[in-house]
Order: sequence, then C-alpha cells, then structure tokens
Amino acid sequence: MNFKSKVMNYLKINEEDLMNLTLPLSELTYGKPSDFKGMDEVSNIIMGSIKKHEKIYIFGDYDADGIMATSILYLTLKKLGNIPSYYIPSRSIDGYGIQLKHAQNIVKDGYNLLITVDNGVNQKEALTYLKEHGVKVIITDHHEYSEVAPHDGFIHPFEKEQKEEQCGAFVAYMLSLSLLKKEEPLLLTYAALATISDMMPLKGANRNIVRLGLKYMNEDLTHPFHLLYKGEIDEEVIGFQIAPRINAYGRMNEESNNSKIISLFIDTNYEEKEHMAHKIDMLNEQRKELLKKAEVEVIIKENLGVILIHPNLQDGLIGLLAAKYISLKHKPTMALNFKDGVYKGSIRSLEGASIVDFFPMVSPYLLTSGGHALAGALSFKEEYLEKICLAFEEFLKVHPYQEKTLQPILIENSDVTVLNYAFLRSLAPFGKDFEEPLFALNIPLSKCFVFKNHVKSYINMESSLIGFNLKDQLKRENLFLGHLKKDTYNKGKILFQANEILD
Repeated sequence: MNFKSKVMNYLKINEEDLMNLTLPLSELTYGKPSDFKGMDEVSNIIMGSIKKHEKIYIFGDYDADGIMATSILYLTLKKLGNIPSYYIPSRSIDGYGIQLKHAQNIVKDGYNLLITVDNGVNQKEALTYLKEHGVKVIITDHHEYSEVAPHDGFIHPFEKEQKEEQCGAFVAYMLSLSLLKKEEPLLLTYAALATISDMMPLKGANRNIVRLGLKYMNEDLTHPFHLLYKGEIDEEVIGFQIAPRINAYGRMNEESNNSKIISLFIDTNYEEKEHMAHKIDMLNEQRKELLKKAEVEVIIKENLGVILIHPNLQDGLIGLLAAKYISLKHKPTMALNFKDGVYKGSIRSLEGASIVDFFPMVSPYLLTSGGHALAGALSFKEEYLEKICLAFEEFLKVHPYQEKTLQPILIENSDVTVLNYAFLRSLAPFGKDFEEPLFALNIPLSKCFVFKNHVKSYINMESSLIGFNLKDQLKRENLFLGHLKKDTYNKGKILFQANEILD
C-alpha cells in the first residue's frame, strides 16, 4: 500500500472526502450569519443603538477565545461608527463572567447596551440588574447551558438548526459578518485562532475558517500574531506558540484590569503593540517557571481519577496543572487551589466521563461551575472538600472513561519524502477530531547516532530522524513513533520527529 492510501485509511477518508478536504481556498464556506437563531434580532438591536449614538459595552473573557471575540466586536462596531468600551476581567479578582459589581458600574456610567462574549449565559444577578435599570442585554456564547439569564438578544451555536461546536470568537465573527455585510480578513483570523485555542472540532465550518485564517495570517506580515511568533504560521504554531502566549496574559497578569491586552489586536500604533507583545512574552516565561515549581509542590491523590491540591497557586495556572497531569496519568484530573477559605478548581476529563454530568452531583456544594464535556471549572467552600473528592471518585465509577488511542501508520524509509510530506500537509489543518497522523518507523540501533540524551538517524536523501530524550529507550531494533515535519535547519528536507520508542 502506498503512502497516500495508508494516510487515507488512517483518517478514514475516501476520494470524495479528499476532494472536499483539499478544496481551493476560494471555494471554502463557513456558513451564514442567518444560520444562527436570533441573529437578525441581535443585529437590529445593535444597529439601532449605533443609529441612536448609544453607549455600548462589550464584556469579554480572559482566555484567547474571549480576547479574540472582544477584539472582533470592538473593531466591527468601530467600523460602523461607534467606539464601544470593553472589559476583560481579571481571573483572580473578578472571577468568571459578569458580576453584579460590573453591572452596577455599567449602569452608573450610562451605558445603553451590553454585549457579552464567551463568558456563559447564566449570570442572572448581574444581567437582571441591568435589565431592571434599562440596559439592553445581548448574550453571545458557546458553552453548555440549561437556562439563560434575562436578555434582549441571544446567539449560540447550539441554537442553530444544526447544533455545532463553535467557539465564542466564531460566534462573534458571524455577528460581525451580519453587521458589516462583508468578510474582514483580520477579524476572520481572530476567529481562526480561537477555534484552535478552544479546541473546537476541525470539521466543516471550523476547518474552513481555520484554513482561510492561516492564509490571511501568512499573507499579512503586519498581522499582530507575527509579533508573538516570527515565521510561517500553521495550526501547530497557533496551538503551541501563539495561543498559549495570549492565554498567559489572562493567567499571569495580576492587574485588576486585563483589558490592556486588547491593544495588541485593535491598535494601529506599532510601538504600543510591540510593547504589549513583549509583556505577553515575559508573562509566558513566568508561567513556565511557576508551573514547574507547582508540579513539585502539589499534593497528589490518585485512584480512578487524579486529584491535585495546591496550597496557594495563581488561579490561572490551575487549569494548566490539570492538563499536564491528565497527559501524564491518562486519567480524569481535578486540580484544586486553596485560598481565603475557598477551593477553586479545574477539571480535565476523557471521553465517557463528561464534566457536565459531574456538576449536578455536587451542585449543593458549589459556589460556581461551568465548562464543556472534557474541560470545566468549579469553586466551593473549604468544608466541602471531602464531599467533592468522594463524589469525583463515585462519578468515575459510574462513568467509565476511555482515552482515545491512535494506531500508528507503519511506514518505510522510502515513504519519508518531500512529495509525501506535501500530500500530508495538503490535508491540514489537523486538530480535534481530525488528528495529525502518527507514524511508526523501524530503525536498527546500528543506524542510530546518539548525542547527549538524544537520537538521530539518516533516513534517505530527503529526510532524517530526531528523537529528543530517547537515548535510554534505545534497543537493538527500534520502532520509533512520531510525526513528519519540515526540517527548519535543512531547507527542503523532511524530519521524522520521534516522540517515543515502542517497547
């Protein structure tokens, strides 16, 4: 079987699927604003406010999705002649979503319309207060929900005729499209980044908007993302370089107002943008160091799941700790941070154990909760720690989870060529529900070269292998598992980047 057939079998696609996956960019579509129930009503409310010169306030969120969604709507309203105010809350000071104190300030400052992006749908106290004081409320969101707070307009991808998983910035972009009546490449790239950073399924409209977004990012050398990463941008660069930097600002910045980060994405002043990019990089480095320290200090309880308890960690790092341990232990993980009599936690789970099903089991003990099937957050008072931990174990007993395991594609040395790599990349972007193919390559010890703790090997005239920290796994015969990458040090060559050696 040739390389192309092996990859197509792995991805479970046929020739028709292949044609659709590789459509020319000019033929790509990602749906219409009218696909969203309530879009026309929301657009009319916003346009009415603009015509009346009313004050508009955008309330965002502190992750990359919320920051992108806020930037999209700010630039949209600005193009329509209204300069809105916006707010990105502090994770540690404000918590998640709009609170009563924010609503009171909005009323006090005379705003007429509030638009929320990516911060849930059920902040009843705050939104009820706004409605009672004559402020119109539009909710745009994408999270799981059972009920919606009082509002004048509501847009959510679950309310489409065909329910879809799409991020908050995608929803914001479709609202922008409805208002502007045309595609704005910069705004589309923001939705593309958030689609990857929020781990949306890379199928259908999500995949198409990412494909287009990557094209626009790389064509525009003045794009803000290039201040966070020098070089060609692909889905991996977004997922592992750019988005984590943006998220680091919300995780690490201790200022009471996180809104300054928006300047990188809406300002025209290059020096201001460069200054913000430098601060983001600095906070990202701090994040890495503090996370390393936290891994040493954390208390670990492991059974069916993993429970991590830290005495005093920054709120923004607790989710990263949970993500780290689920990848290490391959078990649903709840990471908890204790401060001022309250535990704040982040949960990461696996298929079969939806966090949405866990929250009702412990709802009497919770102060806050929210999220998706495989990632969520909660908080509760100190006295409920034991009950929450016991409930987590009970939940996992009745919700057996299963980690998705990928069977690698066994390839030969002759398969690792520039032509085959080009075919592989024609199928990109890869991500959730469309994973990058994992390859297996057999190389004997006699063909391996060891330097420090790393392994290198010549494959053929067009390619070589690199395996970092794999020296101790070497045997007489070695089946390397890894991915095909462009060799950035040897132009025009391909690299088999090995992650492990099978036993």
